[in-house]
Amino acid sequence: MQVGSVQGKAKRLPVLDGMRGWAALAVLGYHMGPMMPGWHTFPYGYLAVDFFFVLSGFVIAHAYGPTLKKSGSFRSFLAIRFIRLYPLLFLGTIMGIIVYAIRLNIANQSLSHDDILIVFFSLFAIPAIWIDPFPVNPPVWSLFWEVVSNILFAFFYRYLRIRHILLVLFFLLIWLASAALSSGSWLELGTVREFWWAGLPRSGSLFLIGVLIQVAVLPRIEIQTKSRPWVYIILILSMSVSIPTTFPRIWLDAICAIFLFPAIILFAANSYACLPRISHFFGELSYPLYATHMPILIIFGGIFARLTNIENLYIFISTLSIIISYSYFAHRYYDIPVRRILTTKLC
Repeated sequence: MQVGSVQGKAKRLPVLDGMRGWAALAVLGYHMGPMMPGWHTFPYGYLAVDFFFVLSGFVIAHAYGPTLKKSGSFRSFLAIRFIRLYPLLFLGTIMGIIVYAIRLNIANQSLSHDDILIVFFSLFAIPAIWIDPFPVNPPVWSLFWEVVSNILFAFFYRYLRIRHILLVLFFLLIWLASAALSSGSWLELGTVREFWWAGLPRSGSLFLIGVLIQVAVLPRIEIQTKSRPWVYIILILSMSVSIPTTFPRIWLDAICAIFLFPAIILFAANSYACLPRISHFFGELSYPLYATHMPILIIFGGIFARLTNIENLYIFISTLSIIISYSYFAHRYYDIPVRRILTTKLC
C-alpha cells in the first residue's frame, strides 16, 4: 500500500491549528467546570465538538480531496486515518479502563459480564448502546462518528458532485432537526443512550458543511488573506459567554454549529497566524488532550476533591497543569513514535 499516493500535499493552515487547540481547551474547561462552582470557564465548551466536525470536513477535503477522486486511494486513506487516530484513542481507552476498574473497586462491585463487554467494545471504539455509548472514555463518542464520517466520505467522494453532497446534507439536516426537537438538548445528540444514533446526522451534516466550504465556497469567492485575530475571539466567546435571551438554548447551539463555526473556518482559512509556532503547538496538543483528559480529570479531580482544605482555584490549576503536561508527553513520546512504527509496518 502506497500511502504517498493519497497522503495530502496541501499546505498546513496554522490559524486552524491554533483554533483546534483552543477548541480542545474549551472541551477541557467545560469538563472541569464542576471544580469551580459559580465560575464555569466554558459553559458551552461542548460546542467545540461541532467545530471539530466542521473543521474535519474542511481539512480532509483540503488535504485528501483531489487524491480521493482517484480509484485505489480508499484503502490508503483508511490506513492514514487509522495511524493518525487510533494510537491516542487506544491510550485514552486504556487509561479509561484503569479508572473504570478503580471506580468499581471503590464501590465494592465485582466485574460483571456487562463490564467485560464494555471494555471489549471500548478497545475498538464501538458504542455500548445499551448504556451511555462510551462509559470508559466519554469523549470517544465524537471520534467514533468522525471515523464513520471519514469512511463514508472517502468511499463515496469520487462518485459525488457538489449537488449530490448538497442533497445528502439537506436530508442530514432534516434528520438532525428532528433529533434536536425530540431531545430538547444539543448536548445529548450522540452522547446519551437514547440519542446515541443522533451522532450520525450531527457529525455527518457538519462534516459535509466543512467539505463544501473547501470544494464549493472557497473556489468561488475571494477573501483577502490577512491577519484576523477576531476569529479566535469569536470562537472563544461562542463557547464561554451566555447570551441573555428567551430563545431556546438548543437553537443557539444549532446556529453556532451550522452557521457561525463554518463562517469562522471560512475566514480563518484565509488568515495569517499571528503566532504560528504557538498555533502549531496548540494544534499538535489538541488531539492528545481531547483523547486522554477525561481519565486524568476523574483521577486527580477526585483526589483533590477529597483534600477539602485546598482552594478550588488551586485544584483547578493543578489538574489543568497535569492534563496539559501529560498531553504533551503523550504526543511527543508515545503518539509520534507509535505512528512512525505503524507507518513503517502498514504502509
